[in-house]
Amino acid sequence: MARAHRKRDRLKQIHACLCDHYPTPYPTELRIRARPGCPIDFGGCDMVRRRILIYLNPRYSRPVLIDTLLHEYAHALVWPHARVNGYRPDHSPEWGIRYAELLEAWTDGTLDRESWAY
Repeated sequence: MARAHRKRDRLKQIHACLCDHYPTPYPTELRIRARPGCPIDFGGCDMVRRRILIYLNPRYSRPVLIDTLLHEYAHALVWPHARVNGYRPDHSPEWGIRYAELLEAWTDGTLDRESWAY
């Protein structure tokens, strides 16, 4: 049980660090539980009442969930404002650039180290 608690705490630290360093167009909220209707997904991202909810399924390992958090947070970074009409693919070039930016900050930058302070 303590191991799961540490995993949750670490994910919350990383999320808080991401929020400080990479502001999103809408506030984000981290939910460490399976996304409703998607019990086997690693995670997901939904808009509810002008908040972006990021879901991480706790059944997976911490490294997988860190990658999933970065993936979903990239979605939050490029979430279209309500006034934008038309279809936008979930994994657009804009999303790919932001995801790559987050991965680089995590693997080659200082995001991992900095996030321990949160």
